[in-house]
Amino acid sequence: RNIGRQNFSDAVETCKNSGGRLFEPRSETLSSLLQTFLSIGSSCSEKFAWIGIEDNKYASDNKPIEFRKQFYIGGFAVLYLTGDWYGTSKDTYSFLAVCELPLTNTECATVGTIFVEDSFTVSNNNTC
Repeated sequence: RNIGRQNFSDAVETCKNSGGRLFEPRSETLSSLLQTFLSIGSSCSEKFAWIGIEDNKYASDNKPIEFRKQFYIGGFAVLYLTGDWYGTSKDTYSFLAVCELPLTNTECATVGTIFVEDSFTVSNNNTC
């Protein structure tokens, strides 16, 4: 789900409070999915999107990342419109943020929502 422009910390918290997590591309396929979402689902001014990676660890569970793009070395990870990942030392930039939500409640609208094939545990799924 596209939650608009936010800083990294707010994006992580907003996704968590929605019962999901900030998008964590764990494969080339998932990275490409977010790139497609960024290129066709956003305005031309949206060139960067936060991804749920900080210092080579997933923001949701603090585990080492399983997949990376070549230009990402460390820091707060962002995906650029071209599909490349970059790192920044500042989490205060306002970039597009996309939440991954588990496919558990089919009564909620899913427009603009990305569901991933892997499942993950959630602590709060009260929003709909």
